[in-house]
Amino acid sequence: VKTAETILRIAQSGNAVIVGRGANFITRKIGLALHIRLEGSLDIRIKSFAKIYGVTPAEAEKEVARRDRARRDYIQENFLEDNQNPSHYDLVINTDNFSDSAAAHLIIAALEEKTSRFKADQEGVAMRI
Repeated sequence: VKTAETILRIAQSGNAVIVGRGANFITRKIGLALHIRLEGSLDIRIKSFAKIYGVTPAEAEKEVARRDRARRDYIQENFLEDNQNPSHYDLVINTDNFSDSAAAHLIIAALEEKTSRFKADQEGVAMRI
């Protein structure tokens, strides 16, 4: 509960990047919240993990599987949701196909589009009142 309250408070303050912890479920009612999932193939994630942490591919495979399971279980236990369901995100990026820079540009474009649509929707509501 404290984690969710903290995430919500941070998100409501604006201009925040919150990674993980079910933030997309906690902030789903915040109109300008942009929910992104970065997804990569298991093979590439294992190779990357092994390189970053200096472990063998076998050790990396076990740890990647453990972390994936822990993330799935955390979301299921706390939100009764499937964190791999793409409908929970505004944008899902396959990181196998995009550089970090290209992914950042996609995220920026998505944020600009969502902000524009949100403002237009708000103006439409104001005009109807």
